[in-house]
Amino acid sequence: MEIDNHAKGNKIDLEINKSEIKKLKSKNEELQRKRKSRREYIAVFLIAVILTIPASWFYFSHFAEPIMQWEKIKLIEDIVKYEKKLKNLEAKKDSLENEFLELDIEKRKQEVEFQKQLEKIKNEYIELNSLYEAKTQENKKFKVEVDSLHIQIEGKNKLINVLDSKIVQAKLKTKEFKKKVDSLNLQINQKNILIKNLDRKIRQQEFRASSTYLSLADVEATILKYDFYDKQLNPKGKGFPNQFKKKKIRNCNIIIDEATGLMWQQGGSSKQVTFKNAQNYIEELNRTHHTGFSDWRLPTLKETMSLMEPECRKDGCYINDIFENKQRWVWTSDIVKDRPFMAWVVFFFGGSCFDYTKTSNAGAVRAVRSK
Repeated sequence: MEIDNHAKGNKIDLEINKSEIKKLKSKNEELQRKRKSRREYIAVFLIAVILTIPASWFYFSHFAEPIMQWEKIKLIEDIVKYEKKLKNLEAKKDSLENEFLELDIEKRKQEVEFQKQLEKIKNEYIELNSLYEAKTQENKKFKVEVDSLHIQIEGKNKLINVLDSKIVQAKLKTKEFKKKVDSLNLQINQKNILIKNLDRKIRQQEFRASSTYLSLADVEATILKYDFYDKQLNPKGKGFPNQFKKKKIRNCNIIIDEATGLMWQQGGSSKQVTFKNAQNYIEELNRTHHTGFSDWRLPTLKETMSLMEPECRKDGCYINDIFENKQRWVWTSDIVKDRPFMAWVVFFFGGSCFDYTKTSNAGAVRAVRSK
C-alpha cells in the first residue's frame, strides 16, 4: 500500500512537471514571437530612421539603440534562465520516470509475493477449517463420552454413599472390637505380668538360701539342670538368663537380679581369705547394717554359678562386666559332702567351680541377700 501511494504521488509530480514544461514551452514560443516582432519593428524602425532626417539618426543613436540593447540582454537572460529551468525539469522528469519504473517493478514483485502469501493463507485456512471440522466431530464424540461418564459417576457416587455408610458402621464395630481387643490385651498383659511374677517366684524358690552338703555329682547335676556354664562340667552351657539392674544405696553400688530376686554386692572383699574369715566378713556387714540391711550371707553354689557367663570378657573373667573383677575366686556356703573341712569355690577367672579346704585363702567374698 505504501508503494502504491508513493507511485501515485510520483505520477502526480510527473504530471505536474509535464504541465510546467508545457507552460515553459509556450512561454518560450511567445518570447520567440516577441523577439521576432521586435526584430521586425527594429528593422522597420531602422529603415524609417535611414529615410528620415539626420535627427532621427541622433535619436536612434542616443535612445533607441540602448533600449534595444537592454531589451536584447534581458531577453537573452530570460531565455537562458528558462532553458536551465527546462533542463532541470527534464532531468527531474527522467529521474521521476526511472523512479516510477522502479516502483512499478517493486510493486509488481510485491503483488506476486502478496499473491503467494494470499494463496498460502488460503491453503492454511482450508487446512485449519478441515481441522476445525474434525475437532468439532471429536468434541461431539467426547461430549457423548463425558455424558456417559457423568451417568457412570452418578451411579458410582450412589454406590460410594452406600459404601460410606457401611464403612461408618464398620468403623463403629471396629471401635467396639478395638475396645474389646484392648481389654483383652490388658488382661493378657496382666496375666503375663502375673506369670512372670510367678515364674520369678518359682525361680527364687528354686534358689535356696541355706547352705547344704553337695557331692561332685550333685554339683554336676545342678549345673546341667539349669544349663549353667562350666568350662569343665558343661562347656556348652548357655548360662542363666539374668536381669541385672545397678543401684546405689548409701553410696554403695549393689546389683539386683530380677530373674532370681537376689541382691548382690557389686564388688566384695578386697582380697582372698579363709572360709572362717569369709563368714566373719558377712557378720561385719550385718553388724554395720551394710546398705541398710542385716541379712547378708554367703551365696550357695547354685546362686554363685548363676552369675557365670559362657563368654569371657577382656580381663579374662566369665562374669558380666557390671560386676567388679577383683573377686576372681568366690567362697560359697555349700560344704563338700563327706568332707566337712572343705567348701565349694567358684572360679570366675577360669570359668569353673572347685572344692577347697576351708583353711586355705582360696576365695574372696561377694555377699548376697534375698529381696
